[in-house]
Amino acid sequence: TRTGLVKPCRLLSPLPVVQISERPLVHQESLPKLPVPPLKQTCARYLASLEPLISEEEMTHTRELMAEFLQPGGVGERLQKSLERRARKTENWVRKKRTLLCVRERDVNGFLFLCHKSL
Repeated sequence: TRTGLVKPCRLLSPLPVVQISERPLVHQESLPKLPVPPLKQTCARYLASLEPLISEEEMTHTRELMAEFLQPGGVGERLQKSLERRARKTENWVRKKRTLLCVRERDVNGFLFLCHKSL
């Protein structure tokens, strides 16, 4: 050992290189497409996820907004049809938005951002 040089510490060891096999992707094309969930189901799950997080007053207001969103011919129906069109035309209708979400939003509420972002 030379004087003045720091002795290497062995607390951290290098990680082995992990090679990801293509084997998990072998059956990718034979898998069914990810379905677009029904609009009412999505809205019900959204409300259920909010219930423990917001006040009763906020929940009432959110339910009113949701009722407006679900009106026939309204925004919700138009967005749902847009998602269904995307699902018919692409291999994975959610991939692009999910990737954008992962890149842009590094937040616990990132998924809620995706739900509110116009498609």
